[in-house]
Amino acid sequence: MKKILSIAVLLLIVIAGCKKIDYADNEQTGEGLVDFGLKLPVSGTAIVLNSGTPTATVNFSWNAAKPGLYTAPVYTIVMALKNGGDLNEPYVSFPVNGSVTAVDLTQQQIDDALKAKGIPNGAKTDLIWGVKATNGSVSILSQTIFNVSITRMKDGASGFVLLAPASSTSPITINPGSTAESFTFRWTKSKPAVGSPAVSYKVVFSLTGDFTTPLFSINGNASPADTTATITYKAMSDSMTAHGLTTLSAPANLKWTVIATTGNWSQQADYVNELTIIREV
Repeated sequence: MKKILSIAVLLLIVIAGCKKIDYADNEQTGEGLVDFGLKLPVSGTAIVLNSGTPTATVNFSWNAAKPGLYTAPVYTIVMALKNGGDLNEPYVSFPVNGSVTAVDLTQQQIDDALKAKGIPNGAKTDLIWGVKATNGSVSILSQTIFNVSITRMKDGASGFVLLAPASSTSPITINPGSTAESFTFRWTKSKPAVGSPAVSYKVVFSLTGDFTTPLFSINGNASPADTTATITYKAMSDSMTAHGLTTLSAPANLKWTVIATTGNWSQQADYVNELTIIREV
């Protein structure tokens, strides 16, 4: 009899332990967030703000901080001084609408935030940036933190494009001794920002498309024809020879663009064109 009772008690314990728990009336009071990282701008990026294009944007993006259960987080871009700064006490911050993981900040937004901190016009500030994610219960910072430098607006100019000669790899044959024939380069006008000096132009040439150190250059014509530059075939040939292109009959594939300058600001045209020249022998 005692054995039967023991078995019955054991069965009741097992049944009670296997009973399904009803969570219908339980209220969730919090949940975690999974660590996440940054994408753009990458560490080491130098952002120079242009007062001539205040609505141009800088893209910031990151991976999603996945919620533990249901609540998607909202994000805030946070920046602190590189030396001695703390992203938990940001120098400047930019709240992000919704749960998106990328946002385009206008150059004016960024400049206004730095201006409010007393950073002078045209000054460069070394910063670190990250993203803070919060879902109402938990707040975490991005696992990665990137370095970035931002130079505040001072002088600036609007974007502009090349018009002629049209980009082509088809060779143009010229008489290298002709002073009666010439190339005319044309582009649209770049407008200086309010308070910036007048814009001047220079046509720059390169073999590689890198115009940091041009192969050679020619100045734009005097105003009001300052969106053109003219160079005779002879002057063009002489410049090419002086910069290493000594074989007249060999096709020389040049890349060219235009640099607009106002004050301490230099603005490259939006495009790079190709020009292939063969000189008659």
